[in-house]
Amino acid sequence: MDNKIATQYSSKIMIASVVILAIIQACAGIHPLPGTFTSTDKVCDPDPRLGCFSHQSPFDRILVPLPQSSRKIGVLFWLYTRFCSYQSIHYSNPYSISPSNFKGNKDTKIIVHGYLDDSSTYWMNDMKDKLLQLDDFNVILVDWSGSQLLLAGSRADYLLSVANTRIVGAQIGELIKALPVSRERIHIIGHSLGAHIASYAANRADLVGRITGLDPAAPLFQDMVTDIRLDKTDALFVDVIHTDTNPFIGIDGFGTKNPSGHVDFWPNGGESQPGCLKPLQKQLETKKIPTKLEKRDLEETLELTRNVVCCDHNRAQQLFTESIDKSCSLIAYPCNNYQDFLHGKCMKCNGKCASMGYHAIDYSHIHFKQRLFILTDPEKPYCAYNYAINIAESVGESEDDWFPMAPKIIFLKIYGNLAISADIKLERSVQIKSSDKQFIITSKENLGEIKRIDVWQDNNPLGIKWFIHTINIVGNQGTKTYKFCFKNWNKTDKATADALDKTVKC
Repeated sequence: MDNKIATQYSSKIMIASVVILAIIQACAGIHPLPGTFTSTDKVCDPDPRLGCFSHQSPFDRILVPLPQSSRKIGVLFWLYTRFCSYQSIHYSNPYSISPSNFKGNKDTKIIVHGYLDDSSTYWMNDMKDKLLQLDDFNVILVDWSGSQLLLAGSRADYLLSVANTRIVGAQIGELIKALPVSRERIHIIGHSLGAHIASYAANRADLVGRITGLDPAAPLFQDMVTDIRLDKTDALFVDVIHTDTNPFIGIDGFGTKNPSGHVDFWPNGGESQPGCLKPLQKQLETKKIPTKLEKRDLEETLELTRNVVCCDHNRAQQLFTESIDKSCSLIAYPCNNYQDFLHGKCMKCNGKCASMGYHAIDYSHIHFKQRLFILTDPEKPYCAYNYAINIAESVGESEDDWFPMAPKIIFLKIYGNLAISADIKLERSVQIKSSDKQFIITSKENLGEIKRIDVWQDNNPLGIKWFIHTINIVGNQGTKTYKFCFKNWNKTDKATADALDKTVKC
């Protein structure tokens, strides 16, 4: 790379970093400290059903102002069923509900977006479509983006948007009370701020059957009392997917670290998600980032924001949507911590595993005491089946010798009665010498009963022999351990072994 190209590339990175930092600060609510609020401050909404909102405890967060009025926020409720593309309904107008296609004998799904979003966003409509493909539901998309007003609803600054969640939650609660349906048949699905809105809505309605929190927002909610954030007392069943808890340049992740449900799922550890750097790399390689942002660049910048800055945060939406059709079960495993999970210590379900996403409700009878972990794929479809593997191996004249030029990369292919895995690449960092420790590998396919494996190394110009002793694989959900005996030397050719019972000695 010559100096001119290197300079241009560095400039791209610098400009992109500045843009992304500005957006992160806006998303995370980093603003100058506003004026001091007092507990006597209150605002009464023009809609008398909603009442008044004050700074009395527990809503006495010093940074958060009082909410805007319901008129300014302009909440819209869009009803979708298998028999209509959409209908506008509202609790203040019973004549919008009674003649609609809403069916009280059907389950009702209410989807709520977070900061800066609106009901036209792709993820909400994709989720709605998948739900209607699954069953004949009432699906309601909640839009609190401020209608045609600027700096209102979810598109106000972050602090004011946080305040507005109280109004939106109250309005959804009033809608639930107006709907001719049993409260137990209500399922609210909220992303980011929408997860906390679901909490307020459920409390206003007194009861709902289920809340799904998709990476509930952290800024101004994390570590707060449960009255102002989502927690497991808000519904008969609360399930939460955490995808973005990792701090970045001194700012907490967009998603909360607080366990918030009856069951909390932490895909890929919950801090960040695989594949989320690729959009930024692609942007820097293929897109021209201007030295100053102009109006025409806004759409592209917002797209960069969604794909890069909020990639981890938005992965929760995508994982939940992907789980709806049950083509992949997304089985997650209870474990004390993520490192223990990565080392394969938690693959025995013992009746405590659960399916992450839509079908988590099937496990509502289980009392979960631990976080549930799963590894997913970095690209769509994200679903992956998890297996624990142990390789007992050595390089040199005997099994106990360790040669410094051992293969850095090896490959596996696993043959099951339901599918054959893709080539699985293992780095030296996860190979373990003469040890009973394990680590996790993934497969796009459910392999079923494992019958055979191939093992080989790549790029071995010196022809160094590699001694493979034993490979053990723990099957999906820990139901069975498959043993493969090699006890031979391998250069570059594939070594193949058939599965044996785990009691067989190699």
